[in-house]
Amino acid sequence: MSPIHSDKRGALAAVLAVGVVAFLFRRKLFRTKADPPLAPSWQVIIGHVATLLKGSHVIGPLLFDGMPGNVVELDVMGSTAYMVRGPENVKRALSMSDRVGDADAKGLVELNLYKKGILLNVDHASWKRNRKLFVEGIGKPKFLKSLAPSVDEYMRILCESMDTVAGSSLPILSDVFFGCVALDLILAITFTERHESAVRYLKHIRQDRPADVSQHKKDHLLSLVHDTSKAIQFFIQTPPLLWKFVPSFRREATTHRKSSDQYEDFLYQKLLTTKQNLDVSDKSTIDFATSLLLASESDQSNQFPLEQALSCIKEAVFGATDTSSNTLSFVILELCRNPSIGDKICKEVVSVVGLDGNLTQQSLEHLPYVDAVIAEVGRCYTQAQVVWRQLNQDLEMDGYHLKKDSAVFVAIQQNHWDPELWADPKVFNPDRFYMQEKKELGGPMGLGFSYVPFGYGVRKCPGESLALLQMKIVVAHLCRRYTFKMAEPVVQPDIFSNLLLECHNLRVVVEKRLH
Repeated sequence: MSPIHSDKRGALAAVLAVGVVAFLFRRKLFRTKADPPLAPSWQVIIGHVATLLKGSHVIGPLLFDGMPGNVVELDVMGSTAYMVRGPENVKRALSMSDRVGDADAKGLVELNLYKKGILLNVDHASWKRNRKLFVEGIGKPKFLKSLAPSVDEYMRILCESMDTVAGSSLPILSDVFFGCVALDLILAITFTERHESAVRYLKHIRQDRPADVSQHKKDHLLSLVHDTSKAIQFFIQTPPLLWKFVPSFRREATTHRKSSDQYEDFLYQKLLTTKQNLDVSDKSTIDFATSLLLASESDQSNQFPLEQALSCIKEAVFGATDTSSNTLSFVILELCRNPSIGDKICKEVVSVVGLDGNLTQQSLEHLPYVDAVIAEVGRCYTQAQVVWRQLNQDLEMDGYHLKKDSAVFVAIQQNHWDPELWADPKVFNPDRFYMQEKKELGGPMGLGFSYVPFGYGVRKCPGESLALLQMKIVVAHLCRRYTFKMAEPVVQPDIFSNLLLECHNLRVVVEKRLH
């Protein structure tokens, strides 16, 4: 190689090196007092490098470590983004209706989620239409009131199966069991279907007695839900360059696409059956799928009514299964650690409905301690630890200038663990919610915006009321009838955050309660 060519290559390398340094440190070089301070790990690409290196979302602590304020700036794939915390900032950020921007679209298109449903929909118009359908189909008070008797009956049947396992010392995997329970309930609501996967799971444990809990059989649809969660996580967190051009990532992407397609096909067949057997003569028995089909088809401007109904059902089953199962697993985890909490729940339930009385919508209103336990689980183990919005205009926050078209990440879990907002925030204490006079500070529970486990504003979780009703009945039934302990106290559950905060490998032994 000639010295001239060598010099040219050296010069080119030097220019590239300067360019890379300038790109990485441009925020430090061209900052003003109006810009929020850079997070300590501001160069970390949220959901990509951070996740690959650490194996889970640790965004809040990672970016606020040692920072005194409530707003920091960071870098997401070369674009400006912000992380915010603090009640007032949470309120302002969650009040915005725009959620994700086109920067996320490539991964969403791969799973047919772009402009679909409400969870990850980047198109405001179609999101608004789908959310209206969703809320009207599953969030009406009259509809919710009609569900209490069916959930109560489901738990009575389930407890008969649990009686055959209680006292046997056979461990139950909490996440699998409650995944089955949540799946059974949402399928009953959506398709009027008696799925009974939880009963089958208990029968498998009783009859097969697998020595290795990892061999516990999962329901097929539950496996598809979990695989779809992994697929969404992969395409959101993995840069397109990797899954397009790197062989190992390309193979993984293909696997995830197949999982997502199988999940959609499974529910599509159920929806087709509902459409073929559509009968609205008895409106008192209309399920969620029927409601969606009727509403979608009555909209003359809707060119794809079946597709729209399917997108809502996919999210209903996906959203209701893992959020509820994780929350219930964390309830059981705390019951194992604090048996007195289960005793107190049992005493309250028995005082309201007796040892074998039905749990109705009316009786649930007289179970404040059950409410408090579920609320405290929502604070300590927030499912969506970080949510995001997209700025559709410039915004002033804490005296800083946040730029239009930037992403704003809201650190909800940071608020729930903030020692300035909560006494002993890392201690599980339902009494902080029990029989407390609510302050008139707004927010979901009159506590201002230091507590928002289901989000806030038009983008908050549309299934909040449904989830709370189901979890209250499940917890009340279980604590009235059983006590729980860890099968192996030295084996702690695996708690980590992906799309949601998950609780895995919690091995629980069930005992009948002595009254």
